[in-house]
Amino acid sequence: RNRFRGDVLEYIEPVYVLEFFDNIPNDSNWGSLYGMNRINAPAAWDDHTGSQEFSIAIIDSGTDPSHVDLADNLWTNPGEIPGNGLDDDGNGLVDDSYGWDFYDNDANPADQNGHGTHTAGTVGARGNNGIGVVGVNWQCSLMVFRVGNQSLSTQAILDSLQAACVNGAKVSNNSYGGGGFSSTFSNLIQSAGNNYEHIFCAAAG
Repeated sequence: RNRFRGDVLEYIEPVYVLEFFDNIPNDSNWGSLYGMNRINAPAAWDDHTGSQEFSIAIIDSGTDPSHVDLADNLWTNPGEIPGNGLDDDGNGLVDDSYGWDFYDNDANPADQNGHGTHTAGTVGARGNNGIGVVGVNWQCSLMVFRVGNQSLSTQAILDSLQAACVNGAKVSNNSYGGGGFSSTFSNLIQSAGNNYEHIFCAAAG
């Protein structure tokens, strides 16, 4: 394509062919992930696949910290020295290196049910690494909080939400349900939003 003004050539440029692309990861089980196509994830991934600096709290039955598709996306507490038996960051939790178990009140939020590992994978299984599945976020930092197994402790959930906010998580995933309206729950969720700009994502059930 060119353009003349009078007898002066102003510019010449090629005619480009433009396309729409979908960003498809190379994870081996990608083809079995029905949900990702339903939410048009490949189109969204053209624009953004997540960020390792973005922390997301998984408030659930815990998470398998050695899972090959999750290990690289686990949050690590920059203020804590793992395994030294000290509360290095002064938050009242000793060795909370990648989260906390508020159900058993210890530094090991490992999954004893399987639900939390599944949920963490949906949110943030490492993407485009050639193995397993892919999460909505290919890269992120999953902050793990264990709040029970099949039965959950509401106090553990509330403590987890507070810890998530204090540690900088702007989003938490809460895939559980049951019970009735709780003013305490409502007020804490509202406070998390107002004071920490935290988004509390809950299961529709």
